[in-house]
Amino acid sequence: MDAGIDTGDILAQRMHPIGEDETGHELYRRSMKLCSELLIENFDKIVQGELKAWPQPPGGSYYNRLERQYRIDWHAPRRLIRNQVRVHAKPYFPAYSFLFNKCVLINRVKEIDLADDKAQAAGVIRAVFDDGRFAVSCVDGCLRVEEYEVFPALGAEEKRLHIRVGNRLS
Repeated sequence: MDAGIDTGDILAQRMHPIGEDETGHELYRRSMKLCSELLIENFDKIVQGELKAWPQPPGGSYYNRLERQYRIDWHAPRRLIRNQVRVHAKPYFPAYSFLFNKCVLINRVKEIDLADDKAQAAGVIRAVFDDGRFAVSCVDGCLRVEEYEVFPALGAEEKRLHIRVGNRLS
């Protein structure tokens, strides 16, 4: 360790894949578990000075440079929106958008292709599914909103009026 943030020499390192739909918090928790396992695995070698340290590349790898909140710009590519939703999912403040005068907190989305996919304005609800999920158009396709909350909360009739094909999120 040294005085910087994530700038000290490396004693042990292991790569691990990031899941396709893994959120930022899920990745953080899994990384902490894997890090502790790596430390336990190498503890005796570290204490006995048996591991040769090597310097990190200049600049370290500290990635705490994200916006605290992310208001979805539906004019962005769907992959960018999906990744931002993953980063900002609960327990952090979720990515959000507005539907009329309601705030829609979005925790999970999935890229989908609709059978009747045609050019639509960004942010338009393109499909509503029986389970309450809905598809929204982006600049280059659609995202299905898998997990969300609306504030203030909607009653069943209000929800039917708000979350319907043709309405626009902003």
